[in-house]
Amino acid sequence: MNYQFSSKQKTIIAREFLYIVTCVLITLIFSFSLYSYNTFLDYKINNQNNIIRQNENEANDLSKLYDVKTSVQENFIRNVYLNLNVEINYNDIPKVWKRLNKLSINDSIYFKWNNQWSNSQINSIKKQGINSPSVLKKFIIKNTILDVDSKNNQKSSEIFRKTNRLKSDLLITKKSKISDTDFRIIIKRVFITLILIFFLLRHSIYATIWSLKTIKSSK
Repeated sequence: MNYQFSSKQKTIIAREFLYIVTCVLITLIFSFSLYSYNTFLDYKINNQNNIIRQNENEANDLSKLYDVKTSVQENFIRNVYLNLNVEINYNDIPKVWKRLNKLSINDSIYFKWNNQWSNSQINSIKKQGINSPSVLKKFIIKNTILDVDSKNNQKSSEIFRKTNRLKSDLLITKKSKISDTDFRIIIKRVFITLILIFFLLRHSIYATIWSLKTIKSSK
């Protein structure tokens, strides 16, 4: 004998099924929202990374000549300075180089090379690949930091400071992104919460109302 559902039962079943479909649809919409949120963050992260790379490249280009000259100066002074009578504190490399640059401008390099510096002093210079006073003069002038070099280095420092702030923003953006694990957990919780609201809570409310009406009618 086949059981036939009454019209009321069919209505109840259809309604409950509709609630389930509604829960699924809301969950799917919420999932799409989270996916869109992550997609937006990915786009933002990609843009931030591009800006950071561009800034770093620009900063490195601006400071490149300054850094090269500074490195050459430091290397030359550490290897040669102690053998030269420059009379400037060894640890203050800019002042040492400024003194050497002044000697080159005044053509004192030739005089010191030919008349004052000993063979050991000159040999210490030659070990750096500098074999004559004219080459030494050109070497000093070439590696002297100009005003434009200092300005470019300052611009580079400003860009690096700005880039560091961007890196902090990038880290915050990355932390804001929802991981795959958290994504699945959130979706499950949303679906379970909807089921509880549409079924358990709703039927609890119905049962409470029915109980109150029953108590009221029995008086």
